[in-house]
Amino acid sequence: MLPLTPVADPSEYGDQDLFNTMRHVSGFLRANTAGADDTFVAPFDARLTEVFLRLAPAIGAHFPDNADAEQMNAIVAQRLSAKDGAGVARAAVEQFVREGIAIAREAGHAHRLGRHAAGTVAHLFRADGGVPKTAVPEVSVGIRGIVGDGQTHRQHHGRPFQALSLFSLELVEELRREGHPIAPGGVGENITTHGLDWDALQPGAQVRIGTVLAEVSCFADPCSQIAHNFAGRNFNRIDEDRIPGSGRRYAWVLEPGKICVGDTIVIGASAVLGSSVEAARP
Repeated sequence: MLPLTPVADPSEYGDQDLFNTMRHVSGFLRANTAGADDTFVAPFDARLTEVFLRLAPAIGAHFPDNADAEQMNAIVAQRLSAKDGAGVARAAVEQFVREGIAIAREAGHAHRLGRHAAGTVAHLFRADGGVPKTAVPEVSVGIRGIVGDGQTHRQHHGRPFQALSLFSLELVEELRREGHPIAPGGVGENITTHGLDWDALQPGAQVRIGTVLAEVSCFADPCSQIAHNFAGRNFNRIDEDRIPGSGRRYAWVLEPGKICVGDTIVIGASAVLGSSVEAARP
């Protein structure tokens, strides 16, 4: 099994980042175990349910009998979105986020074990906010993402699990053939991949990009801010839930570093070992 490299410490998150990450915890587990059978998922789901049950008294949440982890997450999110939510038992929420993320990541590593793929960085983008982002030849990457990159709409963006956004050049070309006026960088991705098996880039997969080690956290929901890239403003054309394989990927940054256009991208055990680093400067 691939090692579980630590992600950013929830105690370092601002309230907005902490509570918005908390709202996704059950979603992380669901995304990391997508396609797995119930026998595989059940132990992880049971562990996550226990974490919710430990959190509930600290924030005054009450769960109905037989509630599953997803239902519990919705109740917790509603409780913490109340007027006094930001001041409720922050230490307990931090511990919940830390444990919940660890369970989801462990499940993802077990489920994705054995998946390997390689490609290259076709384009890199960053911007102070908004889309399209500006193309750049290289970037420095920290735990929170690309240095100098920002988001205009922080309500839905900028969480640690959204540190990097990736999209496929092959998907851009496919969309252009369908008549969509899209170009690389148009949907706000930081990294446009080339030659990479996009299906291998699933939540739980660890990936070496240049000298950066990242881990796919979830799929990026499309929104109206990118609608101008699509015929008829149909931005749901890249909604992973509606059209599997079409969506952008978000990733945590596990090891900061540098990425250049043309760098190697490697998914799998060799990514964690860093065997691609020396080959990452073609």
